[in-house]
Amino acid sequence: MARFRARLARPFGAAALVLLAAAAGAIPANPCKAAMAVTVIGATGANECYRAALYGGSASAEAECTRAIEDGGLVGRDLVATYVNRGIVRNQLRRLDDALADFNEAIGRDPELGAAYVNRGNTMFFLGRHLDALADYTTAIEKDTDDLHAAYYNRGLAYEVLKKPDLAETDFRKALELKPDFGLAQLKIEDYDAERIRKETAGPASGE
Repeated sequence: MARFRARLARPFGAAALVLLAAAAGAIPANPCKAAMAVTVIGATGANECYRAALYGGSASAEAECTRAIEDGGLVGRDLVATYVNRGIVRNQLRRLDDALADFNEAIGRDPELGAAYVNRGNTMFFLGRHLDALADYTTAIEKDTDDLHAAYYNRGLAYEVLKKPDLAETDFRKALELKPDFGLAQLKIEDYDAERIRKETAGPASGE
């Protein structure tokens, strides 16, 4: 019988989710993922699924995830983690409806798992359902997910799209507070600071 150990992996930056090259100098407005690591002795498919979730998905990686889920060797948290990882791979492949189904399955099996809400929020973000994304990121924060900095950063992106820059900046600053080396959050804060200085130093508009 397979022995296994499951743990949460540190999320990679938003750039890991970008499928098309960003313009030079642009900050990719894509959310961070929160991958779940599954190390399963004798269960190669689950390990391949985890690596694909971290480093980039493909159709073959999705197939490995599916085999790991369907072969009956995973139970409990390890099975839930593999649903999350397959959902991440499907997000990367932009198979968003299938990704959503995986995150819903994971949440149905473990409603307290913050990483599933972070990643389902990403699916909602990609679908343009930004209010739903906001709700999922907030739930992840309320459940004190291990990847709190990612949840705050992603919620900041959703606030930006929803034209709430003050709330967005607050979340970006919280993300950097939680993870001081979080470069994406630092870049966002630098943009807000630069815009604030520009407004403060600009003269009055013509005609005022």
